[in-house]
Amino acid sequence: MRRRLLLIPLVVLVADGCHGGGSPAPSAPSTVPSAAATPAPAPPTPPPAPTQPVSLTVKLNPNPANGPAPLTLHVALCGSRPSPPVDDYPLTFTFTYGDGARHTQSFCRDHHTYPESGTFRATFCATDGIAGHESCGAVKVRVD
Repeated sequence: MRRRLLLIPLVVLVADGCHGGGSPAPSAPSTVPSAAATPAPAPPTPPPAPTQPVSLTVKLNPNPANGPAPLTLHVALCGSRPSPPVDDYPLTFTFTYGDGARHTQSFCRDHHTYPESGTFRATFCATDGIAGHESCGAVKVRVD
């Protein structure tokens, strides 16, 4: 048979001056350690930000890439996120249309209207906001 030791915290309060009318003597606060106390759990550690180059893949889907003026070009530009994924990983997309128009935004789709005829080199880039790596692609746009 095993014997078990049971610890019961005991607090004894002593009141001074209960029978003689004097004022109570000051006393230091008493603390008794509890046998059942458990340490608070540590807060979760956030995943580290990627420090290695992030693979950004630019996929262009210009539609249409040529046609009569005015030509509205719709672009879907998507970059890949890091693996393992990081919540709210910041990617910035820059759309440069070759005629002076430029848009920088966090959304990977854009459109632009070419009002006059000409041949333009449109460049599209995805940049990660943590390490600053960039991946770009370009397309030739012909407006008749």
